Amino acid sequence: MPKTGKPSSQVTNGALRTKFKLVSGYTSGPDMNLAMERGEIDGRGTSNPGAMLPGGRNIGPDGRPLFNFILQWGVKHNEDFGTVPLLSELAQNSEQKIVFDFLGKVASLSRPIATNAGVPAERVEALRRAFDTTMQDAEFRSEAQRQGMEISPMAGAPLQRLVAEIIEAPRAVKEAMREVVK
Repeated sequence: MPKTGKPSSQVTNGALRTKFKLVSGYTSGPDMNLAMERGEIDGRGTSNPGAMLPGGRNIGPDGRPLFNFILQWGVKHNEDFGTVPLLSELAQNSEQKIVFDFLGKVASLSRPIATNAGVPAERVEALRRAFDTTMQDAEFRSEAQRQGMEISPMAGAPLQRLVAEIIEAPRAVKEAMREVVK
């Protein structure tokens, strides 16, 4: 039974009948990476696989992959891991597909930027324009790349729709989620 340091194992164990043993207590991604090197755990989950990779590449000094990616959570394939299946692609029936799609939506919100309700529409639009402009700024992107930071922004309107879909998910989807994570 592979040991992993991430709660996503609970979902795959419950829904796909995997047999991952959850090992808790690691406080950060680097701690989990070190635990893998020591053989304490066999894998880990992350919302930012690029952060696991030195220089953003999955190639070790010997030319072999550092990590074997087995599953992606989200609503679309990460271009760097396009052959790795999305959780939703592993659904074995329509109920799982609905639940996995829901989980993919939640996972895609890994680092949202939000403001409070009641902000005037013109101010929201100005904030969105400023965010979009920053995400396209060459100096910003160069610095992010230098620091090994992943930049994969979602525009404000689609993000707002996605959040609404999650919040307004049917009761049946929420009940199915409770069952999966028990």
